[in-house]
Amino acid sequence: MHRLVEGAVHAVPAADAGGVAELTDADARSWAATLPLVKELAHLAVATDEGPLVEAMEARPGAAMVTDLNETSTRRWPHWARRARTAGVGAVLTVVLPCGARRRTQLFSLYGPRPGIFDASSAAAAQAFAAPLAVALPAAHRAAALERALASRDVIGQAKGVLMTRQGIDSTSAFDHLVRLSQESNTRLPAVAARLVDEVETAAERGSGDAHDS
Repeated sequence: MHRLVEGAVHAVPAADAGGVAELTDADARSWAATLPLVKELAHLAVATDEGPLVEAMEARPGAAMVTDLNETSTRRWPHWARRARTAGVGAVLTVVLPCGARRRTQLFSLYGPRPGIFDASSAAAAQAFAAPLAVALPAAHRAAALERALASRDVIGQAKGVLMTRQGIDSTSAFDHLVRLSQESNTRLPAVAARLVDEVETAAERGSGDAHDS
């Protein structure tokens, strides 16, 4: 997905940044943002309910919209447009991807430095990337889910190791102990494990600092 977005930034004249965002009325999730600003603007759009990304949530799949940021847009979207203009954004080209899930709109946006910089040919070029991005987005979801699962497994393994060392128990008993803590606190198992590991690391750092001071 990163290569597709970077390819679009190079293929669409005057585009200097881009990214994919998934928006609901309550949150935003960014994918393949070529600059941190792209991610920031997606989250700001939801937080303020302003900007072309929010407006695009009402458009049909496949639609492309060009928005110039000027004094009029700043009056219309005082928080979002002011931040974008301050960061050097003058125009936004947004395409609604044809793969939106229920209650979630998936958008591909490109950002340019000056108003009037995107035209119909720019929109057509951006739309050409909509289908491959729509195919790549579910794969990105699966990869992110796998990364989270691996991270959870790793932290659970660390927590089991802590319990095995502290309590002199085997791996099965350590896991059962974590499950019991999870159930008793009504907290997901990875969160329980992460908290235990953090406590141990904090205690170790404090002990190291005390020894250094001594």
